[in-house]
Parts: sequence; C-alpha cells; structure tokens
Amino acid sequence: MAHLYRVKVHQEDVDSACIARPDSYIKFIERARNDWLGRADIYPESTPRNESPQLGVRRLNAHYSGVAHLGDEITIYTGLGDRPNGSLDVRHVIHIGDEEIFRADLVLFHLTPKGRIIPLPYKVCRLLERKTAWFDLRGRSGRNA
Repeated sequence: MAHLYRVKVHQEDVDSACIARPDSYIKFIERARNDWLGRADIYPESTPRNESPQLGVRRLNAHYSGVAHLGDEITIYTGLGDRPNGSLDVRHVIHIGDEEIFRADLVLFHLTPKGRIIPLPYKVCRLLERKTAWFDLRGRSGRNA
C-alpha cells in the first residue's frame, strides 16, 4: 500500500477566497515525502545535516484537477515509480475523500553533503521498495498500488 499522510488546510495555505494556493500543494507533498522517508528510515532526522545525504527534486510535473478549501482534510498518497539512471520517480496524489484533486510526478536525485549529485545508492532504492508500494504510473488513482 502507498504511504498515507493526512493534513488539514489552514489559513496560511489559502488565498482570500479560502481556496488553497497552488504553492500550498507543493508544501503538502513535501511534508508527505519527508514523513515517508523518515518512516522508511532513509534519512533519519537524528542524522546531523552536514553528514546526511539528501534527495533533491530534479523535475516536477503537477496536475491540478480540483481545489481544497480552508478546513478541508486532505490525504496525500505517496508511492514509487521507476528508477531511471540512478534517479527515483515518486508520485504524490492528493485526495479529499475519494476525489483526486492534485497529482505530482517527481524525479528525485541523490545529493551528497558537499552538494555533488550522484546516483541513488542501491541500498536506498531497495529499502524504499520494501517499505513502499509501487504506483502504476499509467493508473488514474495512486491508491491502487
């Protein structure tokens, strides 16, 4: 099953019409991805920042298909895609109830503490594979992993 992360839309996430701003969706998926990686023990928060390798976003493809409003409870599903050339495809799908309102496909890369981009270590990919479902990137819903 895909990783689930739930969050409530707060005042700082919305515009004057109480609709979630486009940048808020990026913030929501960033939080979900950090939670996913933390729970998978990939980059524990206890590791000092100057010693911890990081995942960076190389590419982001976002699709908005609905809106969230102030006070809405949203669910973010996170799962894996392909691993082309040492990168990692990640899909985030945001739902309100059963309705998909946002989808983002990201390509992540591995960044050393000194800022060098390197292929994702095999052990990181294997650990993520064991702890997270793979999305069918052609599928409509990210929940059917």
